[in-house]
Amino acid sequence: MDLSLIMRIAGLGLGLWAIEELLSKAGMGDAAKYVKIIGTLVILTFIINEILEFFAVGVVTIKFLSEIGSNTQIYVRIIVGLTLFSVACSQLDVVFQIIQQLANKVNMEGTYLTIIFKIIGIAYISEFGYQLCKDAGEEGIGGKIQFAAKVMIFVVAAPVILALIDLITQLL
Repeated sequence: MDLSLIMRIAGLGLGLWAIEELLSKAGMGDAAKYVKIIGTLVILTFIINEILEFFAVGVVTIKFLSEIGSNTQIYVRIIVGLTLFSVACSQLDVVFQIIQQLANKVNMEGTYLTIIFKIIGIAYISEFGYQLCKDAGEEGIGGKIQFAAKVMIFVVAAPVILALIDLITQLL
């Protein structure tokens, strides 16, 4: 990342923070939340070009290594995949905040929200693990990761399923 990009992101961040604070103090909390979300999207558009350049170099490197018959392409795939996963995970905070706000508006219990977050986490991590195994040529292990994740999701979701069955039996 060059210095001008960092300065643009910092300037935009400070400006959006000031607008968000003014809106919050003026009693316009919902508008402040939207400014925060829009600001995050704008900053993402600034850095998306940097991210795409990194992955383009990674793909070209992998293709080059596969053409010359090098076994190190697997390691490059894993590094590129882990980098992509960490970039994606850093953006999940905004998504979780939005889900938390929606849950607060509908008075959802914190227990159920925690279960939902765990299920989402298990699903994303297991899919990522499967894709890594697939890239490494170990689809058999990847399939087992997916199966284990399904079992884990069922175990984590069991309290919700039981509460739903209890609710249905009470209505009947």
